[in-house]
Amino acid sequence: MGSLLLLSLPLLLVAAYPVGASARRRHERPRSVILEPPVLSGGRYTLRCHVTHVFPVGFLMVTLRHGGRIIYFESLERFKDLDPANVTLTYTFRARTSDLRQPVTCHARLTLDGLVVRSSSAPVILTALERPDRVELVPLPPWQPVGENFTLSCRVPGAGPRASLTLTLLRGAQELIRRSFTGEPPRARGAVLTATVLARREDHGANFSCRAELDLQPHGLGLFENTSAPRQLRTFEAGVYLALGDQRLNPDVTLEGDTLRATATATGSAEQEGARQLVCNVTLGGESREAQENVTVYRFPAPLLTLSQPSAPEGQMVTVTCTAGTQALVTLEGIPAAAPGQPAQLQLNATENDDGRGFVCYATLEVDGETLSKNGSTELRVLYVPALDSVGCPDRITWVEGTEASLSCVAHGVPAPDVSCVRSGEAHPVEGLLRVAREHAGTYHCEATNTLGSTAKTVAITVEYGPRFEERGCPSNWTWVEGSGSLFSCEVDGKPQPSVECVGSEDANEGVVLPLVSSKPGPRAPSLPSDLPAGVYVCNATNPHGSSVKTVVVSAEYRPVVAELAASPPSVRPGGNFTLTCRAEAWPPAQISWRAPPGASNIGLSSNNSTLSVAGALGSHGGEYECAATNAHGRHARRITVRVADRDREPRANNTDRS
Repeated sequence: MGSLLLLSLPLLLVAAYPVGASARRRHERPRSVILEPPVLSGGRYTLRCHVTHVFPVGFLMVTLRHGGRIIYFESLERFKDLDPANVTLTYTFRARTSDLRQPVTCHARLTLDGLVVRSSSAPVILTALERPDRVELVPLPPWQPVGENFTLSCRVPGAGPRASLTLTLLRGAQELIRRSFTGEPPRARGAVLTATVLARREDHGANFSCRAELDLQPHGLGLFENTSAPRQLRTFEAGVYLALGDQRLNPDVTLEGDTLRATATATGSAEQEGARQLVCNVTLGGESREAQENVTVYRFPAPLLTLSQPSAPEGQMVTVTCTAGTQALVTLEGIPAAAPGQPAQLQLNATENDDGRGFVCYATLEVDGETLSKNGSTELRVLYVPALDSVGCPDRITWVEGTEASLSCVAHGVPAPDVSCVRSGEAHPVEGLLRVAREHAGTYHCEATNTLGSTAKTVAITVEYGPRFEERGCPSNWTWVEGSGSLFSCEVDGKPQPSVECVGSEDANEGVVLPLVSSKPGPRAPSLPSDLPAGVYVCNATNPHGSSVKTVVVSAEYRPVVAELAASPPSVRPGGNFTLTCRAEAWPPAQISWRAPPGASNIGLSSNNSTLSVAGALGSHGGEYECAATNAHGRHARRITVRVADRDREPRANNTDRS
């Protein structure tokens, strides 16, 4: 008994099965090697190669070639059966554009102890042909009235080429419509066939389907057929009579589950106003049922609201009138009309505040004990000359330098006024966005104009900007004179006026605040410093729009003071030597000068005049000596008295201070 083996591999199916009784033969050349025409489905080709009556199977190798290259091969050495067998190899691969028009062949080879037996199939060409694997019939209506048309629609996506397709719509086995798509472009794929069918009484329970045929026989590839799943039609037949009074209606009849629904639209006329009877009669299967309802036909239009002048000049009298149907009662601004069907009115003297004022009218109508209501509205326009107020066009506007701004003055007036603003001294109006600069500050003349007149006003624009130091207002170097009572003047440009503080930044003056002249005089004068360390001070100016920093070098100067005046030796005898030393403190350094007693001669001075020397003192050298120190800020002097005496009278020097 032979065996059947199925082997599933990726994209591969190999089947081998016996073809006859066991025969002990050495080998049997395959009777045929046949490659089926390739089938394209879902973007993949399927190749199926048949090798018939081959023995022994275990020595067989089957190879598929595409365009001369091997795309797959399979050895059957795992088959140990010794009977002749037929072998089928199935292989699928993804379709590519480059594969089109390429030949595919199947080759069988038996290898027996050095003897090789080969057989090959005829080549087949890969084409872009795809079977009609999906045939879809669009669902039918749940219930279909007899005597009315319904639509059959069949879709066959992807199959092709379309020119080889034929679609047939079927009622059971009966062909309703058949269409071929001959003449379509070669690359066209898929097809749709739609038909309108009249529902008959005998169609209830009938199955409808769609058959697709892809005829590739002219290409040597055979005929491929597929049929959709059948869809069953359910029909019903009913007679519906619907009338409003004497007016017969044309209803739209539908079946929802087990419920028959008839819907019609009736348009009432003035002659039909009042109570009317609605009759619905249904006949189904020889039986009739009827239902009646009372219907009231009424006419109730929305109220009409009119103005004697929709656009009235200021000061004009305007009449507002509201009307509705003959039976409706209208109410205007809370005031009802005298009776149903009568208008309601009010009058007003139009003012600027009435522009855009809305009026609402309400109308009510009693119908069979039920109150119905509607409303209407309108709006009054009041024409008046332009007005420029401080809200829409402020008297003063502040801009910030470097920002974008526009001079936008909004005027009131109807019709809407045109507004233009011109800077004093210029001819052209300011328009659009401006990059604000200081030169934009100034006075602007703004004028608003419409067909009724014009008005004008003046607008002052201030441009604010951050602080900026200038050398002439805040010098980089300043000399402070001790006791002068002077303050450092540091004026900074900026709007609003910046606040300024200068603080020492070096060891000698770190944290010391430099006294400044105030730009805003007040009742309290700034304190005068008694001592101010020289050095570098950092001045910081700040206002709401930023800050600026500047470095100031402060030098401190003071008037001279003779700090020391001394004689050496303190005792001088005739013929002796003595020296007077004068030391002064001052900045800038002081010049030293001396005044000696009259008649004193042979006096020597040091190079800087700080020392006076006398050699061989005489009586004329005795007396009062004065040392004076002088610089740009003043003079200071001290005196000392020198006596030249004998031994029995001890000489001495006396100091006196004189500024």
